[in-house]
Parts: sequence; C-alpha cells; structure tokens
Amino acid sequence: MDVPAQLNKNRVVVPLRFISEAFKAEVEWKAGMNSIIIRSADQCKPFLKVDQI
Repeated sequence: MDVPAQLNKNRVVVPLRFISEAFKAEVEWKAGMNSIIIRSADQCKPFLKVDQI
C-alpha cells in the first residue's frame, strides 16, 4: 500500500486503488476527466454460502 490507512471520524479509510487491486480489478486514472475507472476482473470465482460447503 503506497499510502497508509487513516482514521477519519472513527472510520478507517484506505486507498481505493489498494482495495480494487486486491480484488484483481483494473484501475485507471483519467487526468483529463479527473476521474477513476475501475473494471472488475474478467473471471470471478463464485462464493459459496456457508451452508453450501
């Protein structure tokens, strides 16, 4: 993580890029639009409910 997590009004704030990339998403910064584009991974593994294991 490039920037450390911060505590803000009793909430932990972490960088969006760190969370997105942890879930294998692609993160792109569009400076001209002052925007972030996050695309989810092409393949997602389904999660099973606890009672389905």
